[in-house]
Amino acid sequence: MSAGKPLAALLVSLALCGCATDRDYAAPPALQSPHHFGRASDGTLPEAPIGRWWDGLSDPLLAQLIDEALAASPAIGAASARVDQARALARAHEAARMPTLGAAAGTAQTDLPNDDIQLYGAGFDARWELDLFGGLAGSAKGARARLQAAEAERDDVDVRLAAEIGQTYIALRSAQQRLQLANRNAALSGEVLALTGQRRAAGTVDEADLERSRSQHEAGLADVDQLRGDIAVALDQIALLCGQAPGALDARLSAPGAVPLPPPIVSVGDPATLLRRRPDVRAAERRLVASDAAVGTAIAAQFPKVTLVGLLGFAGQ
Repeated sequence: MSAGKPLAALLVSLALCGCATDRDYAAPPALQSPHHFGRASDGTLPEAPIGRWWDGLSDPLLAQLIDEALAASPAIGAASARVDQARALARAHEAARMPTLGAAAGTAQTDLPNDDIQLYGAGFDARWELDLFGGLAGSAKGARARLQAAEAERDDVDVRLAAEIGQTYIALRSAQQRLQLANRNAALSGEVLALTGQRRAAGTVDEADLERSRSQHEAGLADVDQLRGDIAVALDQIALLCGQAPGALDARLSAPGAVPLPPPIVSVGDPATLLRRRPDVRAAERRLVASDAAVGTAIAAQFPKVTLVGLLGFAGQ
């Protein structure tokens, strides 16, 4: 009994140290919308849909491009690979908290002058590190938080990619519409220049009027060249965003199309809901959890480690 009291006191002190290193992360308080925030139709509009906002633009080609990009974009593949890596690390940290088992078996034969001896042996061993100070638990908690952050970052890549394709696609359609107008304006300014040249030959206008018409026509031609360049850049950008080579989508997108317009009624959420839905905000909060768990793990590393080892073996001949 006299030897048991110091041991019990030691275990109690170790447990208290473990509690001291176990950091309970306090999540940020729930966000509340400002009391003065209101909607245009006194709160009757539903919340905005979380995904596939592009379906509301009623442009099948745009929806098809975004779906193809989400399925084949290298950026999405890289983000998914980071999620897989974080998931594997999280499983490894969880496995480190469990006992590890090992087994070994062997046989040997000795040749003696008067006898041959065959020896057999088999054994099992187990090791288990007692997580008295919360180091293993903190590592597992941090790994889970990093996995959740990687998943949120992948969602953020999805959001950014879809938004960039949508913006570039709208810019493309707008440039194509303006190019049609610029071509008509250039054709009209060319006719005006020709008429002005005839009037100048007849002496009804002076040289300044002719130069003014020529400058207007050249400016129109420059606008046409600029818009053609903008269209070529937009086509290549969309192809790259979709994970394809530049020029791969020219056949599908070169024909002018209407500029996608938003629906007449757009569902609007409140600011608190918007922040809760943003994947970059979720990723930042999960990274904060991982950093907090790393602090507890570093503190626990300053204390000794206690490992239980068990061996079981059999031998015979």
